[in-house]
Amino acid sequence: TYYVRKSGNDGNLGTSPAQAWLTIDNAANNVSAGDTVYIGSGIYREMVTMDTSGSSGNQISFIGDITGQYTGDPGPVIISAFDSETGVSLRNYCVDMNEKTYITLQYLMMDGGEEACIGDADATANWAMEGWQVLDCCMMPGEDDSDYKWLYVDLNTGATPTGDGFHMERCVLPGQGHILHDNNAAANVNLKMRFINCIGLDWGLTTTRWIFLDGDTVDTYSIGGIDVINCILWGFTDALYGQKLR
Repeated sequence: TYYVRKSGNDGNLGTSPAQAWLTIDNAANNVSAGDTVYIGSGIYREMVTMDTSGSSGNQISFIGDITGQYTGDPGPVIISAFDSETGVSLRNYCVDMNEKTYITLQYLMMDGGEEACIGDADATANWAMEGWQVLDCCMMPGEDDSDYKWLYVDLNTGATPTGDGFHMERCVLPGQGHILHDNNAAANVNLKMRFINCIGLDWGLTTTRWIFLDGDTVDTYSIGGIDVINCILWGFTDALYGQKLR
């Protein structure tokens, strides 16, 4: 178990509230499968890049300590892509998934991102987003292209997870989730994505789609397996929209 606090120092051990790290990204650099990171209240102006994957049954968890039970710092935990309240979004994401797997994010607010709050637009392999859990979080998307994305991922040609895929539950999600795939004439992929008890809000989009599946060309390739359960979606033209798919 590790700790991050606004009073911390990245030169510390991170193993107690008194020895807490200062940045969440430093925690992401040092965790291993099965580890948990408790994050004290505050605004963390950084991009958190996931450097290590968890494994099945051994999630790596980043949990906002909103009650102060673990860090002693109660209150909201905000990851911001902005360096000031009046500036522009300077980082691509609040959380860069970096093609890692079995990660849990809980009780976090994410503010901005030139691409999205959470994403990975540079996948080099057929990525499955396996074992990702985003629970009890709130996204405040950035300004890129007026599309305001809470999620932006490029799956390359995609892959079906062996277990669970991307799971999002009890989240507030203004804007759009954009899932991009490349041309592949031979594959049909079950993403095993689930969105449960979430609230989606139109965020002044140019095109009002809550989840946008976007292909490179029209072909026989398809991605699917997306469950949307007990969600409230307000102001969208399309809840789920597929483009350039056959």
